[in-house]
Amino acid sequence: MVINWATALLTAFITTTGTIIVAYVSHRLSINREALAATRSRDLQAVYVAVRLIGVLDDFARGCLDIVKDDGEYVMEDHGQEERHPTASYPTLTLPQDVDWKTVTTAFMYRALGMPSQIDAARRSITLSSEYSWPPDYEEVFEQRQSEYAKLGLVALSLSEDLRQHYKVPEKLSEDSVSKEEFEGKLQALELHRRAEDDRNKKRQSARLLV
Repeated sequence: MVINWATALLTAFITTTGTIIVAYVSHRLSINREALAATRSRDLQAVYVAVRLIGVLDDFARGCLDIVKDDGEYVMEDHGQEERHPTASYPTLTLPQDVDWKTVTTAFMYRALGMPSQIDAARRSITLSSEYSWPPDYEEVFEQRQSEYAKLGLVALSLSEDLRQHYKVPEKLSEDSVSKEEFEGKLQALELHRRAEDDRNKKRQSARLLV
């Protein structure tokens, strides 16, 4: 029997090459499947974080609206004079600690984790306003409370809205849903009041100069 070595070598080469190609393709498909599964898992985790965060932000926005609507009430003090006191407590923002923040985009993570610092800054501004606010109305403090928490409410609603759009989370409307217009309306009203107050002060100063 005459062996055709060229044919035998070619057959062996083709068989070996085919085996290597099949093994490589199978390996790549396995890697791709694992990568796809990891991506899907990460996406689901990101949606979960978004849903948790949206709930926290919406609750915080409702608390902000309570501050914005709070014109206080007058309480009789021990010295015999009524003074105005707030009726709404500051809302708390409790960000979830049991989630993987790295699954959401860097921009969302930065905005969410930066909110506690914004809240602290707002509270410092309110405290500072108390240094030039006097009884019985404490008008400056109440205006600063409403202004700062209207801004914080807008920050919370904006982030909540962007998370819904990005991660395709349906909006859940309810009787206690909060709208941006409520915060924007209060800020506009406060700005008009401050301008009117500034105009009155300028007129008083001008009148004094003429005397």
